[in-house]
Amino acid sequence: MQALRSFAAIIAALSVALTAAQPASAQAPTKLRFQAAFPASSLIFENFKFWAERVKALSGGRLQIETLPPGSVVPPFEILDAVHKGVLDGGHTAAAYCVMPQWSLSTIYRGMAQFMVIQFICLAVIILWPELVLWLPRALK
Repeated sequence: MQALRSFAAIIAALSVALTAAQPASAQAPTKLRFQAAFPASSLIFENFKFWAERVKALSGGRLQIETLPPGSVVPPFEILDAVHKGVLDGGHTAAAYCVMPQWSLSTIYRGMAQFMVIQFICLAVIILWPELVLWLPRALK
Protein backbone atom coordinates (compact mmCIF):
# COMPACT_ATOMS: atom_id res chain seq x y z
CA MET A 1 0.00 0.00 0.00
CA GLN A 2 2.89 2.33 0.81
CA ALA A 3 4.41 1.66 -2.64
CA LEU A 4 1.12 2.61 -4.30
CA ARG A 5 0.98 5.91 -2.38
CA SER A 6 4.60 6.67 -3.28
CA PHE A 7 3.91 5.91 -6.93
CA ALA A 8 0.82 8.17 -6.93
CA ALA A 9 2.80 10.97 -5.28
CA ILE A 10 5.57 10.69 -7.89
CA ILE A 11 3.05 10.77 -10.75
CA ALA A 12 1.31 13.81 -9.23
CA ALA A 13 4.63 15.62 -8.74
CA LEU A 14 5.71 14.88 -12.33
CA SER A 15 2.43 16.09 -13.78
CA VAL A 16 2.61 19.33 -11.79
CA ALA A 17 6.24 19.86 -12.82
CA LEU A 18 5.52 19.23 -16.50
CA THR A 19 2.52 21.55 -16.64
CA ALA A 20 4.26 24.30 -14.66
CA ALA A 21 7.37 24.12 -16.86
CA GLN A 22 5.49 25.01 -20.03
CA PRO A 23 5.76 28.71 -20.87
CA ALA A 24 2.55 30.62 -21.39
CA SER A 25 2.34 31.44 -25.06
CA ALA A 26 0.06 33.99 -26.61
CA GLN A 27 -2.34 32.06 -28.80
CA ALA A 28 -4.22 33.54 -31.68
CA PRO A 29 -7.96 33.60 -30.99
CA THR A 30 -10.05 30.81 -32.47
CA LYS A 31 -12.61 32.26 -34.85
CA LEU A 32 -15.75 30.34 -35.73
CA ARG A 33 -18.37 31.21 -38.34
CA PHE A 34 -21.99 30.62 -37.32
CA GLN A 35 -24.93 31.42 -39.55
CA ALA A 36 -28.46 32.04 -38.32
CA ALA A 37 -31.68 30.89 -39.91
CA PHE A 38 -33.73 33.64 -38.29
CA PRO A 39 -34.14 37.13 -39.79
CA ALA A 40 -31.50 39.68 -38.78
CA SER A 41 -34.27 41.99 -37.56
CA SER A 42 -35.68 39.42 -35.14
CA LEU A 43 -35.17 39.20 -31.41
CA ILE A 44 -33.84 35.67 -31.84
CA PHE A 45 -30.99 36.99 -34.00
CA GLU A 46 -30.26 39.68 -31.40
CA ASN A 47 -30.02 36.96 -28.75
CA PHE A 48 -27.67 35.07 -31.06
CA LYS A 49 -25.38 38.10 -31.30
CA PHE A 50 -25.55 38.59 -27.53
CA TRP A 51 -24.56 34.95 -27.03
CA ALA A 52 -21.56 35.38 -29.34
CA GLU A 53 -20.47 38.49 -27.40
CA ARG A 54 -20.79 36.60 -24.11
CA VAL A 55 -18.70 33.72 -25.46
CA LYS A 56 -15.98 36.19 -26.45
CA ALA A 57 -16.10 37.91 -23.06
CA LEU A 58 -16.14 34.71 -21.02
CA SER A 59 -13.28 33.18 -23.01
CA GLY A 60 -11.17 36.30 -22.62
CA GLY A 61 -11.18 36.84 -26.39
CA ARG A 62 -9.69 33.40 -27.10
CA LEU A 63 -12.89 32.24 -28.83
CA GLN A 64 -14.67 34.54 -31.23
CA ILE A 65 -17.88 33.69 -33.05
CA GLU A 66 -18.76 35.55 -36.22
CA THR A 67 -22.54 35.81 -36.45
CA LEU A 68 -23.74 35.68 -40.02
CA PRO A 69 -27.27 36.65 -41.12
CA PRO A 70 -29.47 34.15 -42.95
CA GLY A 71 -28.52 33.50 -46.54
CA SER A 72 -25.01 34.95 -46.30
CA VAL A 73 -23.28 31.60 -46.96
CA VAL A 74 -26.05 29.06 -47.52
CA PRO A 75 -29.85 29.27 -47.62
CA PRO A 76 -31.47 29.16 -44.17
CA PHE A 77 -32.86 25.64 -44.55
CA GLU A 78 -29.44 24.21 -45.47
CA ILE A 79 -27.48 25.39 -42.41
CA LEU A 80 -27.28 22.01 -40.69
CA ASP A 81 -26.14 20.35 -43.90
CA ALA A 82 -23.47 23.05 -44.33
CA VAL A 83 -22.22 22.46 -40.79
CA HIS A 84 -22.10 18.73 -41.48
CA LYS A 85 -20.05 19.32 -44.66
CA GLY A 86 -17.71 21.78 -42.90
CA VAL A 87 -18.77 24.87 -44.85
CA LEU A 88 -19.82 26.54 -41.58
CA ASP A 89 -18.51 25.97 -38.08
CA GLY A 90 -21.96 26.18 -36.52
CA GLY A 91 -25.50 27.25 -37.03
CA HIS A 92 -28.19 28.99 -35.04
CA THR A 93 -31.33 27.34 -36.27
CA ALA A 94 -34.15 25.05 -35.23
CA ALA A 95 -34.20 21.30 -35.71
CA ALA A 96 -37.50 21.68 -37.55
CA TYR A 97 -35.59 23.53 -40.29
CA CYS A 98 -33.45 20.47 -40.99
CA VAL A 99 -34.06 19.44 -44.58
CA MET A 100 -32.07 16.32 -45.35
CA PRO A 101 -33.45 14.48 -48.38
CA GLN A 102 -31.40 11.39 -47.53
CA TRP A 103 -33.29 11.01 -44.22
CA SER A 104 -36.65 9.34 -44.49
CA LEU A 105 -39.32 9.70 -41.85
CA SER A 106 -38.73 6.11 -40.73
CA THR A 107 -35.04 6.91 -40.14
CA ILE A 108 -35.98 9.82 -37.91
CA TYR A 109 -38.50 7.70 -35.96
CA ARG A 110 -35.95 4.90 -35.51
CA GLY A 111 -33.45 7.44 -34.20
CA MET A 112 -35.83 8.75 -31.57
CA ALA A 113 -37.42 5.42 -30.60
CA GLN A 114 -34.96 4.68 -27.79
CA PHE A 115 -35.58 8.08 -26.21
CA MET A 116 -39.33 7.62 -26.44
CA VAL A 117 -39.05 4.24 -24.70
CA ILE A 118 -37.09 5.88 -21.87
CA GLN A 119 -39.76 8.60 -21.58
CA PHE A 120 -42.54 6.00 -21.36
CA ILE A 121 -40.64 4.05 -18.71
CA CYS A 122 -40.16 7.22 -16.65
CA LEU A 123 -43.83 8.10 -17.06
CA ALA A 124 -44.87 4.60 -15.93
CA VAL A 125 -42.59 4.84 -12.87
CA ILE A 126 -44.09 8.21 -11.95
CA ILE A 127 -47.64 6.88 -12.32
CA LEU A 128 -46.94 3.70 -10.35
CA TRP A 129 -44.83 5.30 -7.60
CA PRO A 130 -45.77 8.99 -7.31
CA GLU A 131 -43.99 9.27 -3.95
CA LEU A 132 -40.69 9.16 -5.87
CA VAL A 133 -41.37 12.59 -7.34
CA LEU A 134 -43.47 14.06 -4.54
CA TRP A 135 -40.98 13.64 -1.70
CA LEU A 136 -39.21 16.93 -2.37
CA PRO A 137 -42.33 19.16 -2.27
CA ARG A 138 -43.37 17.40 0.92
CA ALA A 139 -39.89 17.87 2.39
CA LEU A 140 -39.97 21.60 1.63
CA LYS A 141 -43.27 22.20 3.48
